[in-house]
Parts: sequence; structure tokens; C-alpha cells
Amino acid sequence: VVVTAADGTTSKSYTITVTRLASAVTPTISGQPTSVGKTAGQSVTFSVTATASDSGTLSYQWKKGGTDISGATSSSYTINSTTTSDAGNYTVVVTNSINSTTASATSNAAVLTMSSAVTITTPSSGLSGSLNTAYSLTVSAAGGSGTKTFAATGSLPAGVTISSGGVISGTPTTAGDFDLTVTVTDANNATATTSSFRISIAKGVSSISLSVGTYTYTGTGLGPDSVTTSGSTGSVTYAYAGRGSTTYSSSSSKPTAVGTYTVTATLAADSNYASVSATSNFDIGKANQSSLTVTSTTGNFGTSLTLTSSGGTTSGSVTYATSTAGCTITSGVLTTTGAVTCVVTATMAGNDTYNSVSSSATNVVMGKARQSTLTLSLGTTSFFGCNTGYPCSVFNANSNTATYNVPS
Repeated sequence: VVVTAADGTTSKSYTITVTRLASAVTPTISGQPTSVGKTAGQSVTFSVTATASDSGTLSYQWKKGGTDISGATSSSYTINSTTTSDAGNYTVVVTNSINSTTASATSNAAVLTMSSAVTITTPSSGLSGSLNTAYSLTVSAAGGSGTKTFAATGSLPAGVTISSGGVISGTPTTAGDFDLTVTVTDANNATATTSSFRISIAKGVSSISLSVGTYTYTGTGLGPDSVTTSGSTGSVTYAYAGRGSTTYSSSSSKPTAVGTYTVTATLAADSNYASVSATSNFDIGKANQSSLTVTSTTGNFGTSLTLTSSGGTTSGSVTYATSTAGCTITSGVLTTTGAVTCVVTATMAGNDTYNSVSSSATNVVMGKARQSTLTLSLGTTSFFGCNTGYPCSVFNANSNTATYNVPS
């Protein structure tokens, strides 16, 4: 181009280069949005990756079912809390702008499949069980997608577990209250959790039985103190009390006196087993006295024999008895109608703590009676002559008499 000045003579040459501006190129989508399944309440994000070789400016418009989604103009689109109505086909139009020209590309459709919200029901019944007894509780869930799995948070009784299908079962080996929640997870990893609930396992039943013996007065405390137990490992205590006409206030000390009683044995509870008691009757009987022996075993007819004995314990009154003919005992004195052997039994009376005691049948021999002294009176002639038939030496020279015992 030649340019001439205003004077008409001056001029200058210029070269003008005209460059034609290129139109925008169609953007290339290298990362397509992907189809996904979601459960109501979950979030979902679709995204696209695109480039333009001419370094133009890219803009985005997300569509659902071909309709623009208001405000969805970035390379990704997020629904924070989905509902079942969000199901559908999602695409994005990517536009390249340059030199006042545009070119667009549309992504593949990403399909959003929706499932209804997963829900779980907090158990309100079947929450009680017993120690060492099979227990089962099913936690129910609904909605969600695919197979659902369950897990417990908190505490379960020992021996009890939760299955992936939501069944809490087993045989509890510990008693008490156990608080927990259960969470269900569906195939989309959507979750729902129960409110906290409590499973109560009752304590087991203990047993106790008393061993009752035969008790005889000794002056010391007597009574049952042996039991057979099952269940609780707690301590055993005993309470003794009078029964019937026997007065004895309830006490942990064994009674000492003769009488009728009850004993209550109590097995204390432990962490897993309840307390239990058992009551039995028992008696403390009178003791036997030491043996009694008749000590007066000989006498003579015609002479009363005061009977005596030794032994026994109470020092009580002693009575004597005989059933032998010709023998009579009155107030402890034996008399007979002749020389005879009397069979005598002595009995010492008992008291509040000892039984009466009797001797064995004892022979008391009552021999013949002795005659009175026989005195011979002799005349003088007989004395001097010693012709009486008796030895002269037996005579008293002064009185002409002699004493001679006549054989019985």
C-alpha cells in the first residue's frame, strides 16, 4: 500500500498482512460421566473431563433427560441428598468458545438408578433373656438396594452375636443389662442405625440343699452346717431358730440346748446367679448318761439291805426295782422272805439334757440269816466232872457256863 502526504508529493509504501481468525474446535471429552446406583439420602456426583486443542474456554451445562439443570454449569454436578425422583439419564454439554465462535460436544448419558431409603426398626420387644438359655432377636430393615448387612455397636452378652442378616442369637453366659445400636448397610453402602436399645439377661437360678444329721446334746453348739449348691459362687450363711415349744431367737450361732429347731441356709447372689435359700427342721436330743452299776450285791435274810449304786451323770434320784419272787424293795431298801437271789435293776432319773439310765439286771444274793448266840448253863457237878460231852476247856470255872456257836 502507498500512502501520499497532503502535499501531494510525499509518499510511503506499507505492507498489510491480513490473518483470518480460526473458528472454535469441538472439545474432546476424555472422561465420561459414569452410571451409578444410589439409595435415597445418599449424595451423588457426576463429572466430566474435556479439553480443547485451540485452548479455547470451556463451559458446561448438565442436563437431566435432555433438560438443562439450573445452576449445573461446572465440570461436575453433585446432588447432596438424593431422592427416588432423581433417577434418570444425565448428560453434560461441553462448549468451547474462542474468537467469538463456539463448538460443543455432548457426553455419554450417565444413568442414575435410585433405590428407596434404607430404614431399620429399633426393637421394642423380645429384649429379655435368661442366663444359659438360648436367646434370639431379629432386627428388621427395609428399603435400600441389594443385600443388606447388619452390625452391632455397644455391648452384647457373652455368648451372643449378631449375624450379617440381623439375627442376634446365642446362649448368654453373663447376666446383666447390655446397651447397643444396630446399623444396617445396603449394597450402595447406605446405612441406617437404630436408636439405642437394651437387652436384659436375667440371673440364673441357683440351688441349695441342706445336709441334716442327728444331734445329741454335748453342751456345745449343734446343727446343720453343710450344703450342696449350684449356680452362684456366693457365700453361704446360716440362721438357726427355735421351733414349736423351743424358744431360740434367730441367730447365726448354733443352739446348744435340747429342743426342736429350724435352720435356713442362704446362698448369696453373684454377678450371674440369684440368691436362694433352703430351710430344714432338726432336733437336738437328750444325751445318754454314763453307765449305772448296782454296787450292793450281798446281804442276809432277815436283815434289810439298803441298795446302792455308782455311775450315771445327772446325780439324779435313783430308784430300784425287782421282779424276783420273795424280794421286795421299798424306798431303796431290799427285804426278802428267805435266803434268795434277787435280780435288781437301778434307774437314775434324767433331766432336761440327759435321758434316764438303768443298770443291767444285777444279782443281789441274800444269804441265810445268822442265829442268835446260844448260851449253855451247866451245873457244878457237870463242870467238875467234865462229863457233859463237851470239852472241859470251854467251861468257865467260875460260872459253870460256856458259850458255843451252833453251826447253821
